[in-house]
Order: sequence, then structure tokens, then C-alpha cells
Amino acid sequence: LKFPGDIDGQAFEISDCKNTTMAIMDHSEQVQIDRVTGCKIFIGACASSTFIRNCDNCIFYICCRQLRLREVTNSTLYVLSMSEVHIEYSNGLKFAPFNGSYPLHGEHLKSANIDPLHNLWYDVYDHNDADKSHSNWKLLPESEYEQPWFPAGTECEFAAPRVKIGSVVKVNETENMQSFGLEQMKADAKKV
Repeated sequence: LKFPGDIDGQAFEISDCKNTTMAIMDHSEQVQIDRVTGCKIFIGACASSTFIRNCDNCIFYICCRQLRLREVTNSTLYVLSMSEVHIEYSNGLKFAPFNGSYPLHGEHLKSANIDPLHNLWYDVYDHNDADKSHSNWKLLPESEYEQPWFPAGTECEFAAPRVKIGSVVKVNETENMQSFGLEQMKADAKKV
């Protein structure tokens, strides 16, 4: 277990573990998880990307801005991701909305600039499925969700509520860009 303040915004790596339960109840900059088998892993708040590679038969609880998987098999992921989830050379994956919490979780999500209501856990891009057949992954029906995980040991309020499929609108970043040409600056100057 890593408790609040143990990571304090730094990058963190997990590798070469078998049949272990791990929880990071803190915010981190980036997380890399490599060569893990039969593990249950909780990542409280990752400010940028979480990379999961070469893992099998695991259960992940991940809150991050972006989630990327490569060569991950037969695993279940409870996800809060502010962008679409990317998978490569992976199969047997099941996705569900993030389903857990700990007492300072809301503060850590805020420190990592993660909006818990902007969760695209269901928006999966499979780089190896040109036909979009979803043969390598599926969305887990709510009836199959595990009980919520509270790694601190006591049940508490959810900092990241469960988001329903399709309830979050993806923002096209180019549509919201502002112009800073000469005319825009003149218009802004008149307001002052």
C-alpha cells in the first residue's frame, strides 16, 4: 500500500509482480505497470498517462487522464479516464466505470486535474481491430461489477461516481480554440 503523501505527484512504476494486491492512495504524475500476473491494483489519481503492458489475469482500478494498454490479456479494468482508452495487441479485456474510493480520493483527483464526471471508460480504441468488431474487449454489464473497492479498509463516499455509457460528450479540442489575431486583440482591448 502507498498512502496519501507517499507518492505526492511523482511518477510510479509497478513491475514483475504475481498474485499481489496493491493500492496507490495518492496522486502521481505517470504510472507504468509491466509484466504483472494475477494481481489486483488500485491507482487513485494519475495526472497524465497510465501505461499497462504485458499483464495477464489482473483486476485494475485506474483513475487517470489517459489509459493505454499493450499486450494485456484476460483482465478487468474499472476505469476513470478523461480520454478514450487505447489498447494494442490485447484481448479478453472487460471494462467498467471506476468503482472504489478512499478518504482523500477527491482531493487527489483535484490535484491531478481529473474531472470525475468526465469519464470515457466506455470509449475504447482498439488499434488492432480495423473492423471495429470488439472481439478483443467488452463492456462489463453492471450485474457483473465487483463490489466497490475501498483500499483504506473503510467504506467512504465515492469521489468518482459511476458514469453511464454515452453520458459524457467528447469535446473536439479544435472547436474550442480561441483566436489571438490582431482583430481579436483589438476587440479584447475595447472590453477593458
